[in-house]
Amino acid sequence: MAERCLRKSSPRQGCDLVGAAFNIIDLQNGFVAPGFPGELPMARKIVPNVNCIKALPRAPSTP
Repeated sequence: MAERCLRKSSPRQGCDLVGAAFNIIDLQNGFVAPGFPGELPMARKIVPNVNCIKALPRAPSTP
């Protein structure tokens, strides 16, 4: 999975994982579930990418 995520990154963006941090803050039903008070429809579109990035630090090939 880590390799797939890295392949998707743009060459211009780079993907230097040394010293990088990734924080998932409050990505919950209040923002992604339809009809919830704080619903942000666009938030649902980023969930697959968040899950992909989240898996990188757990991948065996991560430095």
